[in-house]
This record gives sequence, structure tokens and C-alpha cells, in this order.
Amino acid sequence: MSRVTHLLNKVVTIRRKTRTADAQGFIEVEADLATSIKARISPASGNERLIAAQKGADVTHAGYFEPTQDIKRGDIVVENSDRFEVLFVLDPSKVHHRKVVMRISQEGP
Repeated sequence: MSRVTHLLNKVVTIRRKTRTADAQGFIEVEADLATSIKARISPASGNERLIAAQKGADVTHAGYFEPTQDIKRGDIVVENSDRFEVLFVLDPSKVHHRKVVMRISQEGP
């Protein structure tokens, strides 16, 4: 058990877009990668927002996961009706957790 498991207070689904071939070329399909993943989602700090803005990114939240969680840039983290697009995975994150920075997304169901 990870040292941060008790701090991961939300259950989320991670969705990943994959490209699939059809008769007319490629289409992107979003599919569940993992369900019932423990996570912590917090508003991004002022420092995180400032640094991101200086680099042209719009960061709204930070997410924390188990260190072994397969999460990549572009994944969608779904928590109830909220959807967050993963902008960056901070590697190496701490040994006991994986941190990602995200933007709340209004698209999709």
C-alpha cells in the first residue's frame, strides 16, 4: 500500500483516445482505460497557474494518483460529471505518488 493511499479521496475513471481505422481513414475514439481509480483532485495553486500561463497553458487542477497508475498526456479523468484533460504528467513524480496537471474540460458526455 502506498504512503498516500489514504489521501486519495475520489474515485475516477481514466479515458484515453485511440485511433481506429475505418473505410474512410482514421477516427479518434475515446474508451475507458481504467475505472474505479483512487485519486485526489485539487484546484491548481496560484504558482502552478502562473507558471503554466507563462508557458501558454491553461491549468485549472492538479491530480494525484498511485505511482504505478498508467496515465498519460491527453488522457481524460472523469469524476462524476466533471471531465479533466491531462496536460502534463510530472515525471519523475514523488516515489509515493504521480502528479498530473489538468484543465477542466466542457466537451463530451
